[in-house]
This record gives sequence, C-alpha cells and structure tokens, in this order.
Amino acid sequence: MQEYNHKTIFIFLFSCLLLSTCKQTPQRPAAVIQSETPQEQSTPQEQSSLIYEVRQPTLSNKQPPVLILLHGYGSNEKDLFSFAPAIPEQFLVICPQAPIQLADNKYSWFTLNRQQTEFKYNADEVLNTLQLLRNFIQEIKTKYKVDKDGIYIGGFSQGAITTLSTALLFPEEISGVVCLSGALYPEIKDKLQKSSNLPRLFMSHGTQDQVLDIQNIDSAQQFLKDQGYEVTYKKYDAAHTITRQNLSDMVNWLAIQVQ
Repeated sequence: MQEYNHKTIFIFLFSCLLLSTCKQTPQRPAAVIQSETPQEQSTPQEQSSLIYEVRQPTLSNKQPPVLILLHGYGSNEKDLFSFAPAIPEQFLVICPQAPIQLADNKYSWFTLNRQQTEFKYNADEVLNTLQLLRNFIQEIKTKYKVDKDGIYIGGFSQGAITTLSTALLFPEEISGVVCLSGALYPEIKDKLQKSSNLPRLFMSHGTQDQVLDIQNIDSAQQFLKDQGYEVTYKKYDAAHTITRQNLSDMVNWLAIQVQ
C-alpha cells in the first residue's frame, strides 16, 4: 500500500476522533455522524436539478476528481456530508438530496414499500432514478470542470444501491464506486453493460445487517468479480451502519485511487 501525505492522515484521524457511528433503518433517516465542532461549510450552489452540499478540494487542482455521495432512505444531503472532512483533499465532494420527500428533512431516491420481511420497489422507477443521477453527474462535470477520468460515486443503503446500479449501467462514465451496506437488484444484473474500462468498486457490509441481507452483497461482489470488475470487499461485525473502521477503509481506498 502506498503512503499518504501527513496532511491527509491528520485530517482523517482528526475527523475520526469527532465522529460517531452512522446508522439507518428504512423507516427513519440515517443518523449523521455528529461532530462537536462546526460541520464542513458548503459552498453556495447555482441552480441544479438536485439540491446538494459541496466541499471544494483543499489541494489545488484545475481538474479535480469528484466524489458524489448519496444518503440512504429517509435521510438528507447533510448526512454523508459529515464525512467531508475525512475525504482526501484532492476530491471535490458533492452530497445531493434525493428527489422524493417523505417528511420534513426525510427523502428517498425511489419508493420502497415494506412487505413482511422485505422491501418492494418498482424497477422502472429505479431505472428513472439512475438516469436522474446520470444527468446530475453530467451537470457536476460541466459546472466544476472535474477530471473526466476521476468520477467517483457512492452511498449508504438506498444510496449505495443507486450508485452501484448507475455505475453498472453506465460503466464508461464512472471511475469508481463506494457501496456501503447496499444491494444489487436482479433487474440491474440483467442489464449489465460490458465495457473495456470498468469502474473499480469498494463494497462493504455488516455481518449483522437486518435491513439488507449480507448474502445479497456476498453473491453480488463475486458475480461482479466474475464479470471482470476489480472489487475490494470488506465485512464488519456490525448492523446496518457505517463504522469508524468502515470509514477508515473507504478513505484509504479513495486515497489510493487518486495517487
């Protein structure tokens, strides 16, 4: 593993001291990782198809890589934006708000209906959401003039499902994906697009997850490896949550991608 510069390590360790665990169930918003100091300040945005928070890269680069992070079901754009201080300084960090409002400050990327022990979704609605995200990525690329070979997307839970699916359907447009406690829907497997330039994948899951069964992502990561994807897969003794170790592993993976 390559070494990181001291500033990157300091930012990550400092933020980890301030972070608590991020948890979510599909019935309520994800609890943002709280800090006792003020949150990362966002830059005012121009009109966009989605509301979002943004952290500019702190390492000067005319064409920076971008990391777009999607929150889970019932949360909002400020949730994963709490990770911004820990993200490597090369990245422009964008955290959009999902388009479907469930209640005050609670949003969803597509409709989920709970039926006994599983959640039902409409495949066509999911595909429409993927196109929405694809369009948003194009807006960000144009507005911020980011590195076209440095497009990273990721998310937690429903946000992870959405970003992983988008990358698999439009592989030539994405450089890498962070899939935190997500899943791979069978409809996406059936529409998997071939490419000579596949995005790299970081996938993680809790072995005690009672919201999204780890068996789905276990089989998904092996399926994707068989399809030629480069997959880094991590398991944690945890429920449906992002642990500090999970965050650390994600940040390390992202740092390696941009070195």
